[in-house]
Amino acid sequence: MNNKWFHVISLICTLIIAFAVILAIYMLADGVYFGVPLKLSNGGEVFTTASSYHPGDEVQASFTYCKQRDIQGFVDYQLVDTYVRFYPAERFNVPLGCHTYNIDLGKVPGDVASEEYHFTGTITYKINSLTTVTYQLYSNSFTVKVN
Repeated sequence: MNNKWFHVISLICTLIIAFAVILAIYMLADGVYFGVPLKLSNGGEVFTTASSYHPGDEVQASFTYCKQRDIQGFVDYQLVDTYVRFYPAERFNVPLGCHTYNIDLGKVPGDVASEEYHFTGTITYKINSLTTVTYQLYSNSFTVKVN
């Protein structure tokens, strides 16, 4: 009698462990190998709408993407020259499908020198409790002209 219960309990424990392993593999692969939330064209390069800006100007850029999953992410940018200036992270949600999207990267600070700059950034999607997908962005170089 005890031997029968031992086999039943062993079978139930084996099934629970197998289910947990399959679930963990699914959660780790979700958003990476299937169900990818976003595909960026041009390797994540965004193109600024102008080649030169002045302090206080809003830098706008466009990029082409295909979004396959209705999920909200976060985006953060950095203005880069010799120094890196960080901008706060913002919620990021673009429409489903394939589109060209215009974004505001941030204002050029008032205390910058006249030289070349570019923006870098990341888009982060939290797919589930085990998987976070991050995409790297970078802009073309542009010049800041101080009057």
